[in-house]
Amino acid sequence: MQVLDFGTGLGDNAMFLADQGVKVTALDFSKEALQKAKIRLSHAGPVANQNLSFLQADMLHLRATLADNRFDTLLDSALLHCLSPQHAQQYVASITPHVSHHSQQYCQILHI
Repeated sequence: MQVLDFGTGLGDNAMFLADQGVKVTALDFSKEALQKAKIRLSHAGPVANQNLSFLQADMLHLRATLADNRFDTLLDSALLHCLSPQHAQQYVASITPHVSHHSQQYCQILHI
């Protein structure tokens, strides 16, 4: 299984999955968040380190970062709700080419 984690932030979900042996590609736009996530990963066990890669990416233009890679599971933990309706449509269009035929998407949307 290959998981794509959008808006990973500090990488909590990505590190948990990677530590369970799941291959995870974790994306975020923020260089600072990714630097902190990589520091946290350096203190994790070898299984997590082997299975996780962090990449900086613009979620509205993923092909530049992901090329033609496809993923079995897409994880969005509180990113979609931060986007305007127009950007949300671009985000979905950007994700679509990276979805495998039998993929699952998990999306956590916060309502305040």
